[in-house]
Amino acid sequence: MLRFKAGSFYRAMAALSNVQAALFALATTKSEIAKITKAQNSVSPTVGPDMAKLVSGYIRDLSSELEILGTHLTATAVNRLGARLSNDDSLTHEQFCNAVADIDERLRDELNLIYTFVLSADRAKYFETKEPLFGQMIFDRLPFAIPDIEDAGRCLALNQGTATVFHLMRVMEAGLRALGKMLGIPYAPSWESYITQINSKIAAKHKTKGVKWKTDESFYRDIAGDLQTIKIAWRNPTMHIVRRYSPDEAEEIFRAVRGFLMRLAPRLQKSELEKLIG
Repeated sequence: MLRFKAGSFYRAMAALSNVQAALFALATTKSEIAKITKAQNSVSPTVGPDMAKLVSGYIRDLSSELEILGTHLTATAVNRLGARLSNDDSLTHEQFCNAVADIDERLRDELNLIYTFVLSADRAKYFETKEPLFGQMIFDRLPFAIPDIEDAGRCLALNQGTATVFHLMRVMEAGLRALGKMLGIPYAPSWESYITQINSKIAAKHKTKGVKWKTDESFYRDIAGDLQTIKIAWRNPTMHIVRRYSPDEAEEIFRAVRGFLMRLAPRLQKSELEKLIG
């Protein structure tokens, strides 16, 4: 997928405008020469070293932005013109004019082949961020969930609500597996199996539970309730194509899943999670 910021369009157009301005300056020079010699068909003047040096800078700027935009054929023509300006003192105004016209036409054609999508300002933050989307602790404690967290963010930025929720449910499953590992629950093939085993531990007789479990039991009850709610409300409808989600709905679910993992992550032990990853 081609990816660039809109500023590349602006800078490419600015660089091309600078080249065309230089072309206009040369055209004016030619006109003045024609007036002096009184011969409209006089030999076209050469670009000259000073103008060639000035235009070469604009050419480099234009070439750089065209590569970002993916307009490689136009970039080839621009680089060819740049090489002539650097190595050919005999480049005439007419040749320069034809080269710039060719570049302009190529760029129009290539840009017509490129589709661009504009991210809304309020959701662009989900597409690319310097900080982990769900925070550093979740990044550290659930590294195997990071690809789906990032994919969920990109889908949300692109207004793909259902795809966002799909990735979020994979993130939830990573958290579920980590919780199961923490509670000594072996790998289970389904959410229902995990939740059943967690509830069995909660329902066990009080006297059979250790001190640490008794201390944390209210937390596990809340987590089990949240998992059951998420399973019924979002996980099952998403995986069994019962419904689709709007971007706004997906953003609410994004926040809810992040909140769930932020509660869970401090309880997870990295040593146990490394075994889970392996």
